[in-house]
Amino acid sequence: MAGSLFARKIILRDQARAIALCDRVVSVSEVIARKLSQHGKPVHVMYPGHNCEVLPLDHFSNSERLERSVCFFGYIDWRIDFDLLTFLLNNGWYVALIGPVIGTAHLIAGLQERFPERFDVLPAVAAEQAVDLLARYEVLIVPYHYRTAEQAAVMELPNKMFVYFSALRPVVTTWMPNLKLVESGLIYRAATHDEFLSLCLRAIEEDSAAYAARRRRVSQENTWETRRSTLRALIEGADSPLLPEVVS
Repeated sequence: MAGSLFARKIILRDQARAIALCDRVVSVSEVIARKLSQHGKPVHVMYPGHNCEVLPLDHFSNSERLERSVCFFGYIDWRIDFDLLTFLLNNGWYVALIGPVIGTAHLIAGLQERFPERFDVLPAVAAEQAVDLLARYEVLIVPYHYRTAEQAAVMELPNKMFVYFSALRPVVTTWMPNLKLVESGLIYRAATHDEFLSLCLRAIEEDSAAYAARRRRVSQENTWETRRSTLRALIEGADSPLLPEVVS
């Protein structure tokens, strides 16, 4: 038995041979899926889910939001475009960052000194505890910048998107060519700082209960429980285990 287990481990070091042993192949990204499909089997793409409590729709209409405010939730690291944040602050916006600070403390300190009333960094919280906090802001943002085009191309659907949708707020991101769910009311994608600012304004102007309901539905359709059901369907050989309107 021990020898058989050791043999399996040796085989699984070789990607092509490991895939040959599998009845179903699942990937968390289309970029990875394209690489895996080169080994001759179809690959199902299934993005990560979430365990957040989705806010009720009446929260969208009844809650107060900080005027002209944006918020980012996640690792505050090298991906954050601090030039963009400075641009927003210079144009009178309130900017909040929520998450662990990794290698950017000096940049944060500079903005806190320049904009003490409109720039805030809050401690990290679990995604499940972040939804009520995120709902206090008008727009939720993904202000990523990448050193190479290849890095930008890999980003398809950041995990935080379903957390954002659980808070019923619109999302504005920097340019990511393969970003999913890019449509009015869900995600607005900007190629420049000026466009990012104008899309924040547009997101606020267009915001509506109908859009909030769409965000809520997308969030509800992308829980970890849904993912487990999808995996179960894959294992059992269901013909159409994925929901293309959710992830395409």
